[in-house]
Amino acid sequence: MGYPLPTVVIAIIAFSFWPILFFLMWKIDATRLLNAEKTGDITVIIPVRNEEFRIQPLLESLQCQARKPERIIFVDDHSTDETCRTIAQAGFEFHRLEEAGAEYSGKAMACWYGASLAETEYLLFLDADVVLAPDGIKKILKHAAGGNELLSFQPFHRTSRKYESLSSFFTLVTLASLDCFTPRSGEQSATGSFGPCIICRRDTYQEVGGHLAVKDEIVDDMSLNRLFRSRGIPAKSYMGGGIAEYRMYPGGLVSLIEGWTKNIAPGAEFIKKSSLGLIILWITGCVNSILLFFLPIDWMAPLKVAAISGYILYSVQLFFYYRKLGKTSVWTALLYPIQMVFFLVIFFRSLISFRIKKKIVWKNRVLRVR
Repeated sequence: MGYPLPTVVIAIIAFSFWPILFFLMWKIDATRLLNAEKTGDITVIIPVRNEEFRIQPLLESLQCQARKPERIIFVDDHSTDETCRTIAQAGFEFHRLEEAGAEYSGKAMACWYGASLAETEYLLFLDADVVLAPDGIKKILKHAAGGNELLSFQPFHRTSRKYESLSSFFTLVTLASLDCFTPRSGEQSATGSFGPCIICRRDTYQEVGGHLAVKDEIVDDMSLNRLFRSRGIPAKSYMGGGIAEYRMYPGGLVSLIEGWTKNIAPGAEFIKKSSLGLIILWITGCVNSILLFFLPIDWMAPLKVAAISGYILYSVQLFFYYRKLGKTSVWTALLYPIQMVFFLVIFFRSLISFRIKKKIVWKNRVLRVR
């Protein structure tokens, strides 16, 4: 039997664009050769703001490192809870950002202030929700030894509550867009860095201006990556499984919505047009697989069989990559239409905030877009 042309086109798009993700994530399992026998000294810098209820796992992981860092510096960015007391009770050094001057505020300035207190060869910047493996710092130093790059590691995503799995699609799209894992990624820098875990040489960081140079940017990790590359310094990113893990936005669904609203549209500004085009095509294929599945076609018709096959193909593909990014379930992949709709709603919400309203709210602070 014949089918309307639009239905046939939807089917062709769904199947034709499915392989694109494999190209974008081709080297996701690639690792750097860890043949360094001698590594330098290191300072760990953690900016914090109202982290009282989620910082304890990081504190515990820092206390049990096989390779102790020379210094660990927490910089408090005007917290209004018991974050500083929690850090002090664990025996760690912390500084308040207001010590640096009244004009200092924001994560980037907290990172810069912490770096200004360091004297070691390497600087390791961690987010407060990161948990290091017992040999995490040792492995990170081995990755960095002998090089002069900006290196970042994507932590393994641990989920405890069902809503947290909504981040999976966002994370996958972000990683697929940054030229970290394409077949050509070994020959060039990635166009973005993973903010939760970044390491670089202190002298290079100071030379390029570090976080001070990106203090007014919404997505400081992407901006820092661009800053290094603009000075001819490579920026490479790797998966951080076995090095670090984290929970994304454990504070609830509202914090997840605010977090991705802050990051997703501004982050798209840093993506190469070729990569952006490819990820848009793959998302289009994903959307068409959903449309094809729900079209009113007889269940015994060949096209309905194709529709079911397409839905399964995208589900299997997503499950394959979700398992590499973090803890997930088969249901998370099978219910990808919900994630897709949620992603599109938040993306357009972010776009409106970023492009039209020119402001984004994050952690009870209004961030103005220049």
